[in-house]
Amino acid sequence: MNREYRALFAAVAVSQCLCGLAGVHIDDLGILAPPATLHGYTMTPFAPDGRPTGEGSALVSDVPLPAPYSGVITFPSDRQHGVVPLNWTTWSHGYSGDVYYNGSRYGGIYLPVGTQAFYFYVEPNAMASYDITVRSGNALVTLPVDGNGGARGFGVWADGGDTLDGVNISSLTYFWTSFAVGEFGIAAVAVPEPSTWLAGIGALGMFGLFGRKSGK
Repeated sequence: MNREYRALFAAVAVSQCLCGLAGVHIDDLGILAPPATLHGYTMTPFAPDGRPTGEGSALVSDVPLPAPYSGVITFPSDRQHGVVPLNWTTWSHGYSGDVYYNGSRYGGIYLPVGTQAFYFYVEPNAMASYDITVRSGNALVTLPVDGNGGARGFGVWADGGDTLDGVNISSLTYFWTSFAVGEFGIAAVAVPEPSTWLAGIGALGMFGLFGRKSGK
């Protein structure tokens, strides 16, 4: 059941850095459109995903990287591919692109070797505010995210020559919800072909899936 798009958050002009220890950091991008740069890294947004969308026939396990990179980001298990607002009815800042969802409160995204920075947005399935926890390396943050048009962005970046392995996303509070992720951007050094790094992604220790509000 589609419904009218409404954003309830006020836009904040400057993103907030929620930094971990030296190495990996997480920025709160709020509900604003994604930045062109993230702490000096030039971000490349992902291109539209031309694969099928909708219930049942649109399961995917990865998302192709944008040019000039080759390869994919990978999910721990298959999830539904949808498009806002056709398959997922709200987001934020006027976004109307690809999202990925299923019915769990856990989510993970494996990043290719050489990733220096990565951003993504999250929105709960339920039409209310829920705490979402994001972890990468030694950084961990928990922020409220509104399921009624309040998709919130997280910018993960490395310094000191470090790179990122991936991110773990979860809704672990007593009142939890499933959620969708989407609207990705990346900055990386030369990314190897997937065959050279996919075999090792299990060592990241991330698990689980995230949820959906298909036609919510």
